[in-house]
Amino acid sequence: SGTSLQISDDFGRTPLHDACWTAQPNFDVVDLILRTDPRLLRICDCRGASPLSYIKRDNWSSWVEYLSDRKEEFWPPRDVGKVGIEGPPELVGEAPHTRPIADPSDASPLDLVVLVASGRLGPEEARLKRDAMNKKKQDQAEAEAETNAKANDADEPAVQDPKEKGSIKLSSPAPIHALPELKA
Repeated sequence: SGTSLQISDDFGRTPLHDACWTAQPNFDVVDLILRTDPRLLRICDCRGASPLSYIKRDNWSSWVEYLSDRKEEFWPPRDVGKVGIEGPPELVGEAPHTRPIADPSDASPLDLVVLVASGRLGPEEARLKRDAMNKKKQDQAEAEAETNAKANDADEPAVQDPKEKGSIKLSSPAPIHALPELKA
Protein backbone atom coordinates (compact mmCIF):
# COMPACT_ATOMS: atom_id res chain seq x y z
CA SER A 1 0.00 0.00 0.00
CA GLY A 2 1.19 3.48 -0.77
CA THR A 3 3.54 2.27 -3.50
CA SER A 4 3.10 3.44 -7.07
CA LEU A 5 3.12 0.84 -9.79
CA GLN A 6 3.55 3.59 -12.36
CA ILE A 7 7.26 2.79 -12.74
CA SER A 8 9.39 1.12 -15.36
CA ASP A 9 12.94 -0.08 -15.87
CA ASP A 10 15.42 1.01 -18.58
CA PHE A 11 13.48 -1.00 -21.15
CA GLY A 12 10.03 0.33 -20.22
CA ARG A 13 9.01 -2.86 -18.41
CA THR A 14 6.58 -2.39 -15.54
CA PRO A 15 6.09 -4.58 -12.46
CA LEU A 16 3.36 -6.36 -14.45
CA HIS A 17 5.86 -7.21 -17.22
CA ASP A 18 8.05 -8.82 -14.55
CA ALA A 19 5.08 -10.64 -12.99
CA CYS A 20 4.23 -12.12 -16.40
CA TRP A 21 7.86 -13.03 -17.15
CA THR A 22 8.11 -15.97 -14.75
CA ALA A 23 8.57 -19.69 -15.15
CA GLN A 24 5.35 -20.33 -13.20
CA PRO A 25 2.59 -17.74 -12.81
CA ASN A 26 2.11 -16.15 -9.40
CA PHE A 27 -1.48 -14.98 -9.71
CA ASP A 28 -1.51 -13.52 -6.18
CA VAL A 29 1.09 -10.96 -7.31
CA VAL A 30 -0.76 -10.35 -10.57
CA ASP A 31 -3.98 -9.78 -8.60
CA LEU A 32 -2.26 -7.16 -6.45
CA ILE A 33 -0.95 -5.34 -9.52
CA LEU A 34 -4.16 -5.50 -11.56
CA ARG A 35 -6.34 -4.48 -8.62
CA THR A 36 -4.17 -1.38 -8.36
CA ASP A 37 -4.23 -0.51 -12.07
CA PRO A 38 -5.53 -2.92 -14.74
CA ARG A 39 -4.44 -0.42 -17.44
CA LEU A 40 -0.87 -1.67 -16.91
CA LEU A 41 -1.80 -4.57 -19.20
CA ARG A 42 -1.75 -2.10 -22.10
CA ILE A 43 1.68 -0.57 -21.47
CA CYS A 44 4.27 -1.74 -23.98
CA ASP A 45 8.00 -1.80 -23.33
CA CYS A 46 10.68 -0.35 -25.64
CA ARG A 47 10.34 -3.39 -27.93
CA GLY A 48 6.57 -2.85 -28.21
CA ALA A 49 5.82 -5.89 -26.02
CA SER A 50 2.88 -5.82 -23.62
CA PRO A 51 3.11 -7.68 -20.29
CA LEU A 52 1.05 -10.57 -21.66
CA SER A 53 3.56 -11.12 -24.47
CA TYR A 54 6.10 -12.16 -21.82
CA ILE A 55 4.03 -15.15 -20.74
CA LYS A 56 5.58 -18.52 -21.54
CA ARG A 57 3.58 -20.53 -24.08
CA ASP A 58 3.37 -23.43 -21.56
CA ASN A 59 1.39 -21.13 -19.22
CA TRP A 60 -1.06 -19.66 -21.74
CA SER A 61 -3.97 -21.89 -20.71
CA SER A 62 -3.51 -20.97 -17.01
CA TRP A 63 -3.48 -17.29 -17.92
CA VAL A 64 -6.57 -17.59 -20.14
CA GLU A 65 -8.41 -19.22 -17.25
CA TYR A 66 -7.14 -16.61 -14.78
CA LEU A 67 -8.14 -13.63 -16.97
CA SER A 68 -11.52 -15.15 -17.88
CA ASP A 69 -12.35 -15.68 -14.20
CA ARG A 70 -11.55 -12.04 -13.41
CA LYS A 71 -12.84 -10.16 -16.45
CA GLU A 72 -15.82 -8.70 -14.57
CA GLU A 73 -13.55 -7.46 -11.78
CA PHE A 74 -10.90 -5.86 -13.96
CA TRP A 75 -12.99 -4.89 -16.98
CA PRO A 76 -16.59 -4.35 -15.89
CA PRO A 77 -19.01 -3.02 -18.51
CA ARG A 78 -18.76 0.78 -18.75
CA ASP A 79 -21.02 3.41 -20.22
CA VAL A 80 -18.49 5.64 -22.00
CA GLY A 81 -21.23 8.26 -22.47
CA LYS A 82 -21.55 8.60 -18.68
CA VAL A 83 -18.02 7.95 -17.37
CA GLY A 84 -15.97 9.07 -20.36
CA ILE A 85 -13.05 7.44 -22.09
CA GLU A 86 -10.50 5.78 -19.84
CA GLY A 87 -7.17 7.47 -20.37
CA PRO A 88 -3.82 5.74 -20.47
CA PRO A 89 -1.80 5.30 -17.29
CA GLU A 90 0.33 8.33 -16.39
CA LEU A 91 3.49 6.33 -17.01
CA VAL A 92 2.84 6.12 -20.75
CA GLY A 93 3.85 9.74 -21.31
CA GLU A 94 7.06 9.66 -19.29
CA ALA A 95 10.60 8.62 -20.09
CA PRO A 96 12.32 5.90 -18.01
CA HIS A 97 13.91 7.04 -14.73
CA THR A 98 11.76 10.15 -14.39
CA ARG A 99 10.12 8.86 -11.20
CA PRO A 100 12.88 7.76 -8.85
CA ILE A 101 11.72 5.95 -5.75
CA ALA A 102 13.53 6.69 -2.53
CA ASP A 103 14.64 3.81 -0.35
CA PRO A 104 12.39 3.28 2.65
CA SER A 105 13.75 4.57 5.95
CA ASP A 106 14.15 1.00 7.21
CA ALA A 107 15.92 -0.29 4.08
CA SER A 108 18.88 -2.56 4.63
CA PRO A 109 22.33 -1.36 3.53
CA LEU A 110 23.49 -2.65 0.17
CA ASP A 111 26.28 -4.77 1.68
CA LEU A 112 23.70 -6.74 3.72
CA VAL A 113 21.43 -7.13 0.71
CA VAL A 114 24.33 -8.54 -1.32
CA LEU A 115 25.08 -11.07 1.43
CA VAL A 116 21.43 -12.19 1.56
CA ALA A 117 21.13 -12.36 -2.24
CA SER A 118 24.27 -14.50 -2.44
CA GLY A 119 23.00 -16.86 0.24
CA ARG A 120 25.84 -16.05 2.66
CA LEU A 121 23.47 -14.50 5.20
CA GLY A 122 19.90 -15.36 6.07
CA PRO A 123 17.18 -12.67 5.94
CA GLU A 124 16.63 -12.80 9.71
CA GLU A 125 20.37 -12.48 10.40
CA ALA A 126 20.49 -9.49 8.03
CA ARG A 127 17.55 -7.86 9.82
CA LEU A 128 19.27 -8.31 13.17
CA LYS A 129 22.54 -6.84 11.82
CA ARG A 130 20.66 -3.92 10.25
CA ASP A 131 18.82 -3.25 13.51
CA ALA A 132 22.13 -3.37 15.44
CA MET A 133 23.73 -0.94 12.98
CA ASN A 134 20.73 1.41 13.24
CA LYS A 135 20.86 1.21 17.05
CA LYS A 136 24.57 2.05 17.02
CA LYS A 137 23.92 5.08 14.76
CA GLN A 138 21.07 6.19 17.01
CA ASP A 139 23.22 5.81 20.15
CA GLN A 140 26.01 7.81 18.50
CA ALA A 141 23.59 10.55 17.48
CA GLU A 142 22.13 10.70 21.00
CA ALA A 143 25.60 10.85 22.55
CA GLU A 144 26.60 13.64 20.18
CA ALA A 145 23.39 15.54 20.94
CA GLU A 146 24.02 15.13 24.67
CA THR A 147 27.60 16.38 24.28
CA ASN A 148 26.38 19.36 22.27
CA ALA A 149 23.70 20.12 24.85
CA LYS A 150 26.27 20.02 27.67
CA ALA A 151 28.61 22.25 25.67
CA ASN A 152 25.80 24.73 25.01
CA ASP A 153 25.05 24.85 28.74
CA ALA A 154 28.69 25.58 29.57
CA ASP A 155 30.15 29.10 29.54
CA GLU A 156 32.71 28.17 26.92
CA PRO A 157 31.78 27.64 23.26
CA ALA A 158 31.45 24.01 22.13
CA VAL A 159 34.30 24.21 19.63
CA GLN A 160 37.42 26.22 20.34
CA ASP A 161 40.93 26.35 19.08
CA PRO A 162 42.58 23.16 20.44
CA LYS A 163 45.56 25.29 21.58
CA GLU A 164 43.37 27.23 24.00
CA LYS A 165 43.03 26.04 27.56
CA GLY A 166 39.75 24.31 28.42
CA SER A 167 38.68 23.67 24.85
CA ILE A 168 36.13 21.01 24.10
CA LYS A 169 36.82 18.89 21.06
CA LEU A 170 33.82 17.10 19.60
CA SER A 171 34.49 14.12 17.42
CA SER A 172 32.24 12.84 14.68
CA PRO A 173 30.89 9.31 14.97
CA ALA A 174 33.10 6.60 13.54
CA PRO A 175 32.06 5.43 10.09
CA ILE A 176 30.33 2.09 9.82
CA HIS A 177 32.54 -0.10 7.68
CA ALA A 178 31.39 -2.86 5.42
CA LEU A 179 30.76 -6.18 7.07
CA PRO A 180 33.51 -8.76 6.75
CA GLU A 181 33.03 -11.50 4.22
CA LEU A 182 31.29 -14.55 5.65
CA LYS A 183 32.70 -17.96 4.87
CA ALA A 184 30.25 -20.31 3.24
